[in-house]
Amino acid sequence: MIWTIELNETASFVKVIAQGDFTIENCFEIKQDFISRDFWYPGMNILIDYRQTTFTNLSLDHLRQIGEFHKTVNEQIGNGRMAFLMKSPRDFGFARQYEMISDGKVLSEVCVFLDENKALEWLTETSIST
Repeated sequence: MIWTIELNETASFVKVIAQGDFTIENCFEIKQDFISRDFWYPGMNILIDYRQTTFTNLSLDHLRQIGEFHKTVNEQIGNGRMAFLMKSPRDFGFARQYEMISDGKVLSEVCVFLDENKALEWLTETSIST
């Protein structure tokens, strides 16, 4: 899998576009890559666009391993929003499983989308505390 990482300075979030065959090792590398960027700070919002990625051999065990890795870099990633953009209902289902596995275990608020506009809306909306 290959990926690009760019900062959207206007909306203040990071966008990753991944292409190719998904591996958990590449998933770890993507996280290490964006947290090592000069512009990165813990708590930034991030959109990971997986629409050009294939998830052939992904299992529930792999999703658990990814969740465990996320916990090891939890402080560096921070409590920002992390949106996954998927291309199909099947891929959406895998990502939703990860969302459920990571809920309450990582600082990030993870949400999965099939629609880019909805992902961007969620990612850039400001929350109001009561």
